[in-house]
Amino acid sequence: MEVCVKHKNYVSRHKEVQVYLSEDDYHFFKRVKDAYLEIRRPRWNIFLRPFHIKHVQFSVQNMGSVVGIFHHDGPRIPPEEDVQSGSYHYHPCPWHGEPVPSSIILHELNSKKSQLHTSRTWSTRIPKKCAASIFSVPHPDDAAIGYGIHIIEDCDGVVLIIMLVIGPCVTALVTALWWSKGKPGDIQGATGLESLLLGSFGALALCYQSLPSG
Repeated sequence: MEVCVKHKNYVSRHKEVQVYLSEDDYHFFKRVKDAYLEIRRPRWNIFLRPFHIKHVQFSVQNMGSVVGIFHHDGPRIPPEEDVQSGSYHYHPCPWHGEPVPSSIILHELNSKKSQLHTSRTWSTRIPKKCAASIFSVPHPDDAAIGYGIHIIEDCDGVVLIIMLVIGPCVTALVTALWWSKGKPGDIQGATGLESLLLGSFGALALCYQSLPSG
């Protein structure tokens, strides 16, 4: 199973995930989620979340350190001859269109009840690389071509709302403590501190909204 995640501007990372054709949806998507957390931008980054999933064709070089996503109209899955030759597996085949909706994959990656999903409804539909690794190319300078999912991240609106609500509250609390405990009567200092804190929260929110998605 091939997973791609954007790492920073113009750079994506790739992870080849070992999966089993007999796995149920829960264990399959758990492996995908583990791979996503491993190769995404810093795991502690609370500002980004999976926003959309695309089924893509891509190329990898240098054992996955360089990934290029081919942009096509609509989803890309391996052709029927790749399944017949044993290079890839998905069912039913042939399949035209998106094998699994983006919303379903996002649900499986984020649902706390996903361990209850013991069927193989969705895991069988996603194309999986079989037999040889995608890196099994004749020459190390060659670019390997494969199919998989591209996890696209975007800003988490909930975090932004929390920042905008908590920011002014924290500012008011710190300003009040400055006024009552630190330097009573220092109106100019309290006003300056309040402006500094509000400006800092505003700048942080602006930088957060400016984070590149994809």
